[in-house]
Amino acid sequence: MSPVPWKTEINFASALLLHSCLTVLLKEAFNIIEICTRLILRWWVTRRPNSPDNATDQIRSSVVLDAYTSICSRDVEGDLAELYFTNTGFILLSISLSSSVVMNVMLSSNLLNSVVIATFGIAFIASLAVGEKEFALPILALRRAGRFIWSDTPFVNFFSLIYIATVLKGQSTLRLQDYVTFRCIAVLELIFMKAKLAASTPKKQEQLMRQLIASEWIIVHAVSFSSFDEYKPI
Repeated sequence: MSPVPWKTEINFASALLLHSCLTVLLKEAFNIIEICTRLILRWWVTRRPNSPDNATDQIRSSVVLDAYTSICSRDVEGDLAELYFTNTGFILLSISLSSSVVMNVMLSSNLLNSVVIATFGIAFIASLAVGEKEFALPILALRRAGRFIWSDTPFVNFFSLIYIATVLKGQSTLRLQDYVTFRCIAVLELIFMKAKLAASTPKKQEQLMRQLIASEWIIVHAVSFSSFDEYKPI
């Protein structure tokens, strides 16, 4: 196996946004898989209404997403775009970072730019669809899409500027090893913010959870066979 070409200069636009764009696409892919799994489980339960394992199947069919807030969620402001409150956000960011490194090495700049533009376009259209119908909707949708695509906080941006000033010395080009270091700051921030959230008060955690639940769309309902008047959101 050939060594990783760490000294290779990479596309600036992809270095700036590709990691976040891949994270958005992976979140949506996992959400689609989870929704399909719910629908399949629901179909399986309705096929065996008298099964002794029916109650267990209904519980399994009511499993919820791991807080991967979709671009189609009711989170109109995009406040839940970050992965601070997820249990698997570190894994997701690590996968997307590894994928972005491979793409930066293997693909052309035009293709990388196309991925970034297409992802932002999808997020913008979704933000238009779920936004509140008012005259400022296009501007608000641009802002919301930007929060999904560029979800780094001032914490990351501050240390990134320090890195650019001290290590890159303001150069306009970016090497692959600089890009990995640059984006690892975002992954480390996730760990820091996750620890900060875990140390917060129960009231704060409850407030965040209520905000997350309020942003979810109910795709399908699980019906209890013992009482058809009871509905539980899946």
